[in-house]
Amino acid sequence: MFKDRDMERDRYPPLTISVPPDFAEYCEGHGVSPTEVLQAFMADLAPTVESGTSLDRGRAAQWFHAIAWGRPRWNDDDALE
Repeated sequence: MFKDRDMERDRYPPLTISVPPDFAEYCEGHGVSPTEVLQAFMADLAPTVESGTSLDRGRAAQWFHAIAWGRPRWNDDDALE
């Protein structure tokens, strides 16, 4: 089970992004790193074993769809099956 997940994870290259200083300071002011925040968001958006509550997942999906408005979409329920 975990071997398949590791193989799938390896399919995508690591992502390197610039972290805006304001975001980094906001995170640090709340005792978390930008990496921790982004990893938690990704886990909630595409549910994994590290996902938060269903409310967290719903909020992540709502935010994602707000910024992805006008782009092709699929039903998130279909992605979970």
